[in-house]
Amino acid sequence: MSGWRKCLAAGLGILLLCGACSSTSVTGVWRDKNIGRVSFGNFLVVSSLLDDASRRKSEAAVTEELRVAGVKARPSYEVIPEGKLPNVERVAAALKNNHFDAVLITMIEDRKEEKRLVAGSCSGYWDDDYRRSRDYIMRIGCRPTPENTSTAIYGLKTNLYRVADKALVLSINTDTAIDLPTPELARDFASTVVGELRRGGFLAR
Repeated sequence: MSGWRKCLAAGLGILLLCGACSSTSVTGVWRDKNIGRVSFGNFLVVSSLLDDASRRKSEAAVTEELRVAGVKARPSYEVIPEGKLPNVERVAAALKNNHFDAVLITMIEDRKEEKRLVAGSCSGYWDDDYRRSRDYIMRIGCRPTPENTSTAIYGLKTNLYRVADKALVLSINTDTAIDLPTPELARDFASTVVGELRRGGFLAR
């Protein structure tokens, strides 16, 4: 099984949380130096997630970032039959029937918990009575104490493959902390990944 096929097959069994999202940071970048400098102008964008809503948000955000950067791109949900997930056979068919020169596949690699210290609240004893609660807080002064909270961190891997020979050209590892709404995660993730592609010279001019 070729590289991109293994990547997609492995990622299909993992689910991205649908109801929450995060800020994204790059934790590692690998590129095949034996391939030399290559750039692409027509991307197929795939998120190998079982949750279709999360998949669509991710693919749409990355596609939009690529288009803004000046290259062609389409999300897999536009070229794979409606209601179908992007498995290996369907992605292969999409690559065969279109003129993509690169495929970008994202999957989840791991999950961990991170403890964080956040500012405490400043509520009074009478939360159901605004006036009494306000008077109480003003009388004693508001000194919120720090509180511990736990945040889920997801490790994502995004692989860039050259369609002509299915070669793995670039691999980007990112960490995503689940503490922002889903649309913000998708935009932040897309901006981070496409930024790496731009800096690496992988986007055709």
